[in-house]
Amino acid sequence: MKPSCLSSSLWIPISLAVALFLALGGFSVLVTSNTDWIMHGFLDPQANLYGWEYFRHTPWLQFPLGANPDYGMELGSSIVFSDSIPLFALPFKLLAPLLPETFQYFGLWVLTCMVLHAVFGYLLLSRFITSQWQLALGTALLLLLPPYLMRFTIHLALGGQWLLLAGLYLYFSPRYRATFWLLMLTLATLVHAYLLVMLAAIWGADLLQRLWARQLTLVQCLIRGLVGSAVIIGLMWILGYFMLGSTPTVSDPYGRMNLLAMVDPAGGWSTFFPNLRLTDAYLDSDGFAYLGAGIIGLLVTACIVYFLTAPRETLSMYTVWPIAAIAWFLLLIALTNTIKLGNFTLIEFELPSWAVQVYQTFRSPGRFFGPVIYLVSAIAIIIASTRLPTRAGTCLLVVALGLQIHDLSASLQSIRDYFQPEARWTSPLSSPLWEELGEHYEKVIYVRPGNMPPYFIPMTEFALRHGMPINSGYLARIDVAEEARARVALMEQVKTGNYDASALYIFNDEELWDIVTRTAATDHRAGTLDGVRLLLPRVSLCAACSHPDFLSQRWGVWNASQLPTIVGEVRNGALQAEPGQVGYLSFGPYTRIPAGSYRYLITYSADAPSHTVAGHWDIVSGAAKAPVEHASGELNGTDGEVGMVQGRLETAEDIPLSEIRTFTNGVAAVSLISVELKQTGADHDPAK
Repeated sequence: MKPSCLSSSLWIPISLAVALFLALGGFSVLVTSNTDWIMHGFLDPQANLYGWEYFRHTPWLQFPLGANPDYGMELGSSIVFSDSIPLFALPFKLLAPLLPETFQYFGLWVLTCMVLHAVFGYLLLSRFITSQWQLALGTALLLLLPPYLMRFTIHLALGGQWLLLAGLYLYFSPRYRATFWLLMLTLATLVHAYLLVMLAAIWGADLLQRLWARQLTLVQCLIRGLVGSAVIIGLMWILGYFMLGSTPTVSDPYGRMNLLAMVDPAGGWSTFFPNLRLTDAYLDSDGFAYLGAGIIGLLVTACIVYFLTAPRETLSMYTVWPIAAIAWFLLLIALTNTIKLGNFTLIEFELPSWAVQVYQTFRSPGRFFGPVIYLVSAIAIIIASTRLPTRAGTCLLVVALGLQIHDLSASLQSIRDYFQPEARWTSPLSSPLWEELGEHYEKVIYVRPGNMPPYFIPMTEFALRHGMPINSGYLARIDVAEEARARVALMEQVKTGNYDASALYIFNDEELWDIVTRTAATDHRAGTLDGVRLLLPRVSLCAACSHPDFLSQRWGVWNASQLPTIVGEVRNGALQAEPGQVGYLSFGPYTRIPAGSYRYLITYSADAPSHTVAGHWDIVSGAAKAPVEHASGELNGTDGEVGMVQGRLETAEDIPLSEIRTFTNGVAAVSLISVELKQTGADHDPAK
């Protein structure tokens, strides 16, 4: 198609993209004050939003430009590590003084991705296809590829896979487009590191084909490669990619792609096979590459057509081999050193430490198969359009599109439901005391700090609303060394009791919480608020910080509402289990009982006669591995009245990780009120 005709027909892919966006209920996500769809999603979208909301308040005169010090604090946060899409975050930060208090650009990002996905898919296919009908049908098929659609509900930045289609479009251009390549590489750097690496692979293949075809000399290729690399590295440096060092790694096992990924709907992406899962391995899931029934059927048909028909025109080997080599290379990278066919491991081998470090830097190398997905899909569409008579090829594309739409219909409805949640998101931190705490304290400190700690979503929302820095969050990478140093410093605070009076402390570490409840000074209050373990330093300076919702806790007395449960529900401050429910009503508190003599007391009620056994209790340690029982007994009925079980516990040695557990057998309603452990001897003091 001539360039003039092509540019005048771009309304076709734009219209297709907007139609899909609106069909998915996307109009509501364009409302910048609407964050409910983000907050109802998986963990990543909330982290993307929090990263932006903190970043918009950072000063412009800072370095790196993308630094985000109040979100994560010592963990080394940057706008790139919260995956908040710097391409949008930076310009909107310029407008921050004019923006409302709540402002999200992620809905606009989704629309942008769909439009550019369609435009570059259309441009890529136009290199080979002249029929506008076939171009429109092929573009619609590329728009309905699950590997990028699924990202809009989990990893918003990775929805920018239009960059890969743009790279393929540039690869198949008649000549090398240096300025266009620099622009695309810059945009990829401003979106996500994974997309940058995949686009850079296509860029390398393009330089190779131009060299091989003698369109560029070796010196010209080297100059373009060095200039492009310098632009990328310089921009990464400015954005804060290197705040954690040159190779920030994660110690967790890295994800991979399964050999059956392109035909595995992962149990939810196929209407034809709604429950089909060809692999159950969690590590295979991030290599999701399901093509959809329409594309799969078209690909199989295209293979048959390819071998039974003669080509109208062929690509030169200079064009075919570099992109084919990169495709195979990306496939091998995505498969990693554990090559699996479904649930069967075909090959597994050890990697040198440097290779493991590279994989752990990216954590999910299975994603690197992305360019191959689009290359294979485009080839299937092109073969159907160029090797068959126009009418036959068009009919084949229509059938493929119909199959694709039907196969993905349930998943598309799920995306629509995600974009249009039935209820508004509300924080589980419902006590009015939170507002007083937000006014009195200046920062939120997790003990211990880390990535994705408990309650990090509502606690970050609370901290953000009150303009408080927070030392934890959900980040793609963190500074492990700084995290370790911060943990040591906080442990020292706990052991010495020398707390920062301006900080609200959240405890997610059992051992340190145990120490706090033993040692907190009278001017510090330890307890739970809406289930969150808090230490409130210097409460005498906060007259409004006293509230009945805050359940104070000192070592030796644990209210039932402060204990973990499996079958119980908290009602009126007690853990209650209904008749028929069988299991642990309470366990924990995972405390160290020093050597000495103690009186234990379990306060409960059971709607059964006193001669009926309604459950049992025990005091154990080491339950996670090999439990050691120190005391046990039955919970008899109390005719619904408050009753007690009490006795003495003698121990000659410290008992670590001890639990006072209660178990209901389901014969009656059981309500646990509290458990207590008080020292009766003088040899040891639990508060020490």
